[in-house]
Amino acid sequence: MNSTFQPQSLRVAAGCGIAILTACALPPRDIHLAPIYSFHQTAGGGTAHEALGGIIDVRHEANRSEDTEAAEFALHPLFRHRLERNRDKAIPDDGLLTETDVLWPLGHFRSDTEEGYGRFFPFWWWQRHTNENGESEVDWSVFPLLFAGSGSEKNSYFAFFPFYGKLKDFFTYDEITFILFPIYGSTVKKDGEQRSWGILPPFTGFGSGPDGASWWRAWPFFGHSSYPGHYDRSFVMWPFWHSESNGLDTGSPSREWLFWPFYGEVDQGGAHSRSILWPFFGWNWNDETGYSGYDGPWPFVKSVRNGSGHPFSETRALPFYAHYHSQEIDSTNYLWPIVWIRSENSPGFERDSAYVVPFYYHSKTKKRAGGTASAPSSEVEGSSTLIWPFYRYEKEAGGREHAEALAPLPYPKVPGFRENWWPFFSLFSRDERPDGSVTARALLDLYRYESDDRSTRWSFPVLGGRASYANGDSEWSLLLGLFRWRNDTHGTQWLLPAIPGPGFSNVMTNE
Repeated sequence: MNSTFQPQSLRVAAGCGIAILTACALPPRDIHLAPIYSFHQTAGGGTAHEALGGIIDVRHEANRSEDTEAAEFALHPLFRHRLERNRDKAIPDDGLLTETDVLWPLGHFRSDTEEGYGRFFPFWWWQRHTNENGESEVDWSVFPLLFAGSGSEKNSYFAFFPFYGKLKDFFTYDEITFILFPIYGSTVKKDGEQRSWGILPPFTGFGSGPDGASWWRAWPFFGHSSYPGHYDRSFVMWPFWHSESNGLDTGSPSREWLFWPFYGEVDQGGAHSRSILWPFFGWNWNDETGYSGYDGPWPFVKSVRNGSGHPFSETRALPFYAHYHSQEIDSTNYLWPIVWIRSENSPGFERDSAYVVPFYYHSKTKKRAGGTASAPSSEVEGSSTLIWPFYRYEKEAGGREHAEALAPLPYPKVPGFRENWWPFFSLFSRDERPDGSVTARALLDLYRYESDDRSTRWSFPVLGGRASYANGDSEWSLLLGLFRWRNDTHGTQWLLPAIPGPGFSNVMTNE
């Protein structure tokens, strides 16, 4: 392990603070004075400093099975900084991942050798990525005034809202230009094939495209767009009158019109749709496939039946019952939105889940590394259980398990929440890693448990604890480490005090 990776200055500072109290025990021997201060040699080969019940948290983690390590410093919930890297990299920064939270969820920053992202909501946003040509590009904004991008010529842009701006790859457009928004604006699509200009956009404007395509509007009075041989669309006194002809270059063109909200029609080959008082009442059918559907009054009642042997149907009578069935999804709801039962079966995964909002959630997932839904290969299971607000359990596909009480949010998992707020709600937590190592703590670290293939240790502040080692030896510590003894093949041996205790041996080397 590269010892320079862990935050040595913080570790030395913590050790010096304890040295003022006692010269009998310093890291790496365990100290357990929670909730004031604790130092633990964690399962799997790491170390952890905790102060003020976990509000101050300094830790170094080593994953021997994956040959990775991480260092983290946190002042919960104000600040958290984490670094991860592969220990076998020849260059120290190669494979390095950094993650920082400031007043989460407002500030979040993440970066590795390939891409980066940062935000401080709602004022600032930044992103670094590599494009399809392998070039590095950077986009950033100071909302709502400044927007900019740099890197390749295609991606470089700048906008100072509302005075002037030229944006690239914004929404669905290749380029957007504005001057004194909303006085003037122009757009470009499909590498220049479609262009538009407008005074007071989007209320007025006109545009052109290839092969005679054009549009113009004076919203809300009148608008028209056409692409000869493809489509023709217009509106009058929006939103009251719409008419469209689409797919004119296909074998199944569609024609539709709507006099909103009273009545509307859509016809496309054998498919037909009608609406009255849109969107509250509507029905549709297909003369060729046998498909039929009805809505009304929307969104409470719906019935859909697919024909020609296709496994699709939908029934809705809210809030009492709703059911949806397709080739990949079967979902049933009772007393919407309270009870949900759902099964998913796709080439990538298979999942069964149940919700009783917001009090209960359970899901079990099989992820497929290859194959198809009917012939899966190399399935890996993961599961999740939530009993809100008391308990949450997660088992990842890689084999890592985490259990926790309390569970403040009525959602299975919210990335970033636990990492920044756990000292304020965590009555109990337990982590089991794929290598079998386990860490558990309870109530401001007043109980601690660590177990791996080298040792198993538990302790309470002041009272003491016990450590047992892989070679069969065991060690006891009582009353702040004042009384300590060891049992091994030679019998029982009294050990020197290790105040403030428990002062377990260095479990890295079992010394």
